Amino acid sequence: MKNIKTLLIILFLGCSLVAFAQEEENEKRDKRPERTHPLEGIVFGGNVGLGYANGWRINASPSVGYRITDNFIGGVGFNYTYSEFRNPFSQYDEKYTVTGGRAFLQHLIAFNIYAMAEYEYLTGTFTVTDRISNVQVQQGETSAPGLLFGGGYNANFGFGFGGSIEILYNILHTSDTPYSSPLVYRFGFTLGF
Repeated sequence: MKNIKTLLIILFLGCSLVAFAQEEENEKRDKRPERTHPLEGIVFGGNVGLGYANGWRINASPSVGYRITDNFIGGVGFNYTYSEFRNPFSQYDEKYTVTGGRAFLQHLIAFNIYAMAEYEYLTGTFTVTDRISNVQVQQGETSAPGLLFGGGYNANFGFGFGGSIEILYNILHTSDTPYSSPLVYRFGFTLGF
C-alpha cells in the first residue's frame, strides 16, 4: 500500500511538471511580438545537393513559405536535379534532368517535429549515349505527380538559421516517378522556420 502511495505521488508530481512546462511554453508563444509587417511571416528553405559516383549529381530545391500561424506554414517550391552516370560495366553513359514544382503544408507538432503534406509534379528527360561511337542510342521523357505525406525535424542553429530532415511517403509512386522508391528522404537548410 505504501508503494502505491509513493507511485501516485511520483505520478502526480510528474504530471504537474509536464503541465507546468506546457504552460510555460504557451506563455512564451503568447509573448511573441505581434507582426508589424505581413512580410515578417515569410520563411525560406530548401535542399542543395552535390555528389559524385561514376558521374555527377546536382540538386537544388528552393522553397518559400508563409507562417499562417505559429504552428502552421504553407508554401511552394521548385525542384531541379541533374545527374550523369558512366556505367563502368558497359559502354553507355546516362544523363537525367528532372524539374518540377510543389506546394506544401507543414504543421509543427512539438519540439521542432512537424507533420507535412506535399503535392508535386515532376518532369524528367533522359538520354543514353554509346561512349565508344558517341551516338545517342536512347532518349525519352517522363512526368508524374506526387502526393507525399510524412514528417520531419527542424534544428535551429540560431539567428533563424537551421537544418531539417524529412521522411515522406509518395502515395502516387509509379515506375514513371523519378524516385526509385515511394520513400523520400530529404536534408536541407532553413531560414526563418
